[in-house]
Amino acid sequence: MTTLNAAANDTAATAGPRGFASPQGVAGSQRAHTAPANASSVELRNITRTFGAVTALSDFSLTIEPGEMVALLGPSGCGKTTALRALAGLEDINAGTILIDERDVSDLPAYKRDMAMVFQAYSLMPHMTVRQNLEFVLKIRKISAAERASITERYLDMVGLSGHAAHFPHQLSGGQRQRVAIARALAVNPKVLLLDEPLSALDAKVRVQLRDEIRALQLESGITALFVTHDQEEALAMADRVAVMYQGKIAQIGAPQDIYERPESEFVARFIGQVNDISGTVSGQHATTAFGSVPVLPGSVTGAATVLVRPENIAIEPAGSGAPASTVGIIEQFNYLGSVASVAVRCGDVLINAQVPARDGQHLVLGSAVTVALREAPALAV
Repeated sequence: MTTLNAAANDTAATAGPRGFASPQGVAGSQRAHTAPANASSVELRNITRTFGAVTALSDFSLTIEPGEMVALLGPSGCGKTTALRALAGLEDINAGTILIDERDVSDLPAYKRDMAMVFQAYSLMPHMTVRQNLEFVLKIRKISAAERASITERYLDMVGLSGHAAHFPHQLSGGQRQRVAIARALAVNPKVLLLDEPLSALDAKVRVQLRDEIRALQLESGITALFVTHDQEEALAMADRVAVMYQGKIAQIGAPQDIYERPESEFVARFIGQVNDISGTVSGQHATTAFGSVPVLPGSVTGAATVLVRPENIAIEPAGSGAPASTVGIIEQFNYLGSVASVAVRCGDVLINAQVPARDGQHLVLGSAVTVALREAPALAV
């Protein structure tokens, strides 16, 4: 059984080629897994939810396969929390159908949907100990005292808090409180686990650690999970698939790598990560710019276009005497970020942002001349 270790330094993170931190270990590295036979499927079909004149969800549809973890990601007001709450039964819907294992639960109250939710604010009973917080939800389900004790001990051990069973919430750190909330949610053996920005109240190092641990538990248990986050790195690191939302609908859904490297719209390309706006001309399957040619992604325009290029797909080198003037720029900013460096290069009226491995940036100096070139990575032209 996987144990969540409370030591903050047990989880390391290294920056990946996208500039996001890629956790070492389970999260983000074990996309292929087999769901247990009893894992549940989820479908939200053509959901509409309005608040007066405001439409929070507009013909919203999402299918989650058994044992899959899906992240809802998007800007504030896009409808992601409304979708989560609608699935939980905490938000009425104006139209549409919600199915769990192909059974319509649209009209069922929250307590009959067999789901568990982990909130940002922990929502622990302050007057109860850690053990009592877990046993309380089991008691409501009329589980015997002996079985309650056994289940509680098992899940506290799973989250590495057996030694804190007699503590009250105010005696725990933020990360420990969230571990209690996760253990409490899993202890009732729900069909679906819902996570509503569960890490946003934690500091950066604990967030990285706990996101990996949540993913490890989800993989081990095989539970179907949906979580809402505004943190792109969190979504890309934890989820099997990421659904990017915009104005109450899903703009694009797919594997994290597909969402980042193969955006289908300008909104998704700009929302996920960073891009450089580089003028060019699209002909056939390629875009030609002053800094070189790149293949274009499906959905790109033809003719005059703005090519959206990721910073890590910009190559920079010290300028040689024979370099074309249009590709030469001056380094205006150099930010050391640990394993990577962010470099801003002024090429005439254009500011190009590049990201390079820190060890490769040692020769780059503020004010020095460099050449800029595009790597052969597909880009969206708009």
